[in-house]
Amino acid sequence: MIPLNLTTLLTTATILFSTVQAEIQGCPYSYKVCGWDLIKSGTTEQDLRNVLQSYGQSTDPTHVYDSLFVCFKQGQVGFDKWCGGPYKCGTMVNPPFGTCT
Repeated sequence: MIPLNLTTLLTTATILFSTVQAEIQGCPYSYKVCGWDLIKSGTTEQDLRNVLQSYGQSTDPTHVYDSLFVCFKQGQVGFDKWCGGPYKCGTMVNPPFGTCT
């Protein structure tokens, strides 16, 4: 086991928070939004890959575009679920939630 000190833990947490912090564009608080909707609103694919990676998910294009992301307070974004394949993440017909089709 590798010993971790408080400085290492705080640095890692700061990096992860900063990565997720960049996700505020196009993600209203408490909404669930498809990746492709976030990208249309100005979020970059790399920003979404960073979120997926922090949740231990695949970062391939299908996961970037066809996953639901949940918008938290203060600009944080989390991964909700992958919709299972290309074109499976539906737009927000009934906000605040995108859906898997």
